[in-house]
Amino acid sequence: MSLRTKLALALSGLAVLAALTIGLFSFRTTSSVLRGEIDGALARGASYVEHEALEHPLQLGSITFGARPGVSISNPIGNRNRRGPSREFDELLVQVIDPDGSILVSPDSGTFPVDLQALDRAQRKSRWSWSTIESADDDRLRVVTVPIQGGAVQLARSLDDVDIVLRKLVRRTLTTVVGVGLAAALIGWIFARRVTSRLASLTAAAEIVTATGNLTVAVPAGGSDEAGRLGTAFDHMLGSLAASRDAQQRLVQDAGHELRTPLTSLRTNISVLRRNPNLAADQREQVLSDLESESKELTVLVNDLVDAAADQSSAAIQRVILADELARICQRAERRSGRKVALQADDSEADLQPGALDRSVGNLLDNAIKFDASMLPIEVECKDGSIRVRDHGPGFDADDLPHVFDRFFRSTTARGKAGSGLGLGIVKDIAERHQGSVTATNHPDGGAMITITFPAT
Repeated sequence: MSLRTKLALALSGLAVLAALTIGLFSFRTTSSVLRGEIDGALARGASYVEHEALEHPLQLGSITFGARPGVSISNPIGNRNRRGPSREFDELLVQVIDPDGSILVSPDSGTFPVDLQALDRAQRKSRWSWSTIESADDDRLRVVTVPIQGGAVQLARSLDDVDIVLRKLVRRTLTTVVGVGLAAALIGWIFARRVTSRLASLTAAAEIVTATGNLTVAVPAGGSDEAGRLGTAFDHMLGSLAASRDAQQRLVQDAGHELRTPLTSLRTNISVLRRNPNLAADQREQVLSDLESESKELTVLVNDLVDAAADQSSAAIQRVILADELARICQRAERRSGRKVALQADDSEADLQPGALDRSVGNLLDNAIKFDASMLPIEVECKDGSIRVRDHGPGFDADDLPHVFDRFFRSTTARGKAGSGLGLGIVKDIAERHQGSVTATNHPDGGAMITITFPAT
């Protein structure tokens, strides 16, 4: 079942449930009000009967009904000379029974059954009794039985009008429920179609990407709701994947280009040794030196390629005290190179992936030591999450500054030195992966200065 259908059915179900709840409440309220009116009329009539029986007892043969004789059979409820609730009795059926349950006076429409409760009241075992019975012609009657001396008076009223009203209410409620359900289903379908249209487009785009690997598929984006945000996020994700794939392809192409030179040189020198086993000692030493140099360059290049291709995006972020880590990195650089590294650092911290600070600052120190022949200390300063590495070498050429962070870029002065041209590119990748930045400039007093900034915490 599609999401569109589920939404339409859910809205329709909620509307039907609400309509049924309102209908049930209306039915119970109307039934209570109508039955209350009937019971109220019967109760007022019963009270009147009790009062009239005491004031004007009914005499039927040798039996006296009430406190004393004096009321004719033709008016068993009251005295014609007294004002009685005539309107209250217009729709009431009056029936008089003796203690044995025999009907002495009956309404013009015919007698109605005498149940055990009415018989109990006729024998004056308690006060009024209420019951709902069916007459001989299947009419439902609401009956109240009022005990008096010598028997009981029963007042009844038909429930047919109430049943008719309630049946009409049920039919109208069911019709309304059906209509509301259909209308809600239609509205829900239209609403669900509008909501899921962008989801359907996103699904189609995802299926195209899965089937073809094409990351440039047009994705419907826009809108502030969840579907619009999902489309925007999906579009950005495809853009990031496309950029990552392009970067990988460029890395592979550049790496292939950079690897050709040392590999060609290695093959050439090996071929020379193989064809000339009796080379002079000085020539043989020169070839072996070239092999050693090319192998070292190849090792550096491979290591840099591994660092550049390493995917650290899923590594856990850790809180790092920059001063402590920088002190360890600077000490290691001093041991390896024999150069003095001067560190000044505050107590700032940053959230970094493991090894990120080591690789980035380590590359900057290696780069500074390689180009600085002054033997003055390499300066490292850390303040508010920004790490500045400065050397006292020749600095950057003005034309090279826009390209120093490009992969495999090597300036004219650096082409005679060991390296792959990937060090600063790796520093830039690490900074951007941590939502930071990196800049390169020349210090006013001379030397190159590179600043990498991480968001301070």
